Amino acid sequence: MIHNNKRDVIIIGAGISGLGTAKLLAQSGLDVLVINRRNNIDCNLSGLIELALLEEIFGKIQPDSSENFLQRKIIEKRAYYLQDNDSTMVNFKPVDSENQTYSVLKKNLKTYLSQSCKVQGVEFLFDAVVRELIIQNGSVVGVRTDDKEYFSNIVVIAEGPKMILTKSQGLRIGEVSPSSTLLFAEECIQLPANKINQLFDTDGYGGITMKFFTSFSCESQTKGFGYLNLNKHNFSIGVGIPLKESIENKINVNDYLQKLKKHKILSEYFNQNHKVIGDYSYILPMPLDVSNRIIIDSRLSIDGCLVVGAAASLARIFDWDLYHMPLLSAKHAANVIISAKSKNDFSNKSLISYQNKIINEVLEKDLLKNHEFSSGLKLFTSSYSNLSDSNLYDDLNLYVTNKGVASVRS
Repeated sequence: MIHNNKRDVIIIGAGISGLGTAKLLAQSGLDVLVINRRNNIDCNLSGLIELALLEEIFGKIQPDSSENFLQRKIIEKRAYYLQDNDSTMVNFKPVDSENQTYSVLKKNLKTYLSQSCKVQGVEFLFDAVVRELIIQNGSVVGVRTDDKEYFSNIVVIAEGPKMILTKSQGLRIGEVSPSSTLLFAEECIQLPANKINQLFDTDGYGGITMKFFTSFSCESQTKGFGYLNLNKHNFSIGVGIPLKESIENKINVNDYLQKLKKHKILSEYFNQNHKVIGDYSYILPMPLDVSNRIIIDSRLSIDGCLVVGAAASLARIFDWDLYHMPLLSAKHAANVIISAKSKNDFSNKSLISYQNKIINEVLEKDLLKNHEFSSGLKLFTSSYSNLSDSNLYDDLNLYVTNKGVASVRS
């Protein structure tokens, strides 16, 4: 069947993996349509991003054009293990000048990357919700919104952690359940730059990022995972707890966040006359078993369709840079689609090399061999009642030491 106005590629979602895929495909001459349910995001969550990988996909970023989203260059990373009345911390300062990580404002980052895609010729359709995929003869050939059908050679699902369309096609890495889905709360605290520099003992350009492995008494000994990122004129603090535990034990994640802020390690940062300029909540599904079973059970493509980024569980909360894996998946997806276009073959037989790339070059190489992710998982899921039994010091060193100078203290 011949359809009018058919595109080469339709991408569902304008997050960083969707935009990264769109940019690379349009750069190679493909006709790309990105469909997103909203024109912009109405909050300014914070994050970290590795500049080298971002520039590999979107090109050299000029300092003047990036001023609104690139905030502070990270000069120190800290990982904490926190209980009600004690703590252990590992910190290190990166020594690899080429692997520069920056704090970013996500809203401004998305605006910049979207504009970069538009310049390349990517077409955007905002305020539209894809209700279902159109399947003909067993192959995905397009999408259906509330009021129209759109057709393409291939559909890329980049819908983020909602995973509605992803699950409908049986696409996944690992199994996602309420016990492996984290419910997050984040606050953005406004302070003048000089106050932030004084409070965190940094200069006007350098920044600090923190990760927290927590175990607080809230009805039960609840384990959580938190973070703190410095921006130019504000800093953000957030924490996530398992959705299942939040429901079963009636734990409000916002209450957990307030408990985190009152911990002796952090309370000094909140004794200022600070102003909360935003509070947000979100969920992030995360299969907690990184093993051969996940690799065997992976399914990232079908005829005429593949999935990228958080929609495929390709985002790891234990990484310093949450964008790393989504951007890698965008890069590999685009390369495979460009190859499929050259052969005019969009069957799963042609697309399966994308899954192989993710397994061999992302999961096995980046996760299992370097142990960073599995070490973080061990910390998050193990019992923290005895430091010597859990080998906490070894685990934390594995977690944060990567081309850096590390130290540990209690």
